Amino acid sequence: MPSVESVGPIVRVESVVLRGTRPRVIGRNARLPVHGQFARDRIVRLITADGLEGWGWSVATDEEARQLLGKRPAELFQLPEGTKTPFLSFDFPLWDLVGQALGQPVWKLLGDGGPHPVPVYDGSIYIDEIDPETGQDKGLQPILDAVQTGLEAGFWAFKVKVGRGVPLDGEGRRPQARHRGDPRRPREDRTRANPSD
Repeated sequence: MPSVESVGPIVRVESVVLRGTRPRVIGRNARLPVHGQFARDRIVRLITADGLEGWGWSVATDEEARQLLGKRPAELFQLPEGTKTPFLSFDFPLWDLVGQALGQPVWKLLGDGGPHPVPVYDGSIYIDEIDPETGQDKGLQPILDAVQTGLEAGFWAFKVKVGRGVPLDGEGRRPQARHRGDPRRPREDRTRANPSD
């Protein structure tokens, strides 16, 4: 039976930045400015001496990638816990690599406990109602427009930023739920700017 311990060292780390176009301009959040219409996500591929490959989204730097060379996956990852803390920037590619080594899909490694549906939601509704140039609050309409875009893309659940200390926090949740026709599934994302609101 294959094991993580039997996998050879990582001999190559490759990365590429995937660029995509979002269906609309994404606003800002409590930490970052306007996210824009274009997405950039780094994908890393780990290749071992045995020819196994694991790939996935990563925030790792080139320096962190160089530190993996010569290390065995068993030094970086342990089941059932997963990726060891110092290597969390490679979490997704390491799970994939271990799944390849064990001949198991990642979902099984994560603990296949039977059918537990996870709702998929549009998490792209940021602080869209605040104009990035003027700081002016444009009201509820930008949130409703964002929900409409999500509906057209096939989403039925939405996450909305709250905790900004403005009246829209209370107002924004109910109308967006009514607007999409499902008041039972509001999602909230409290910002760090006003965590006590």
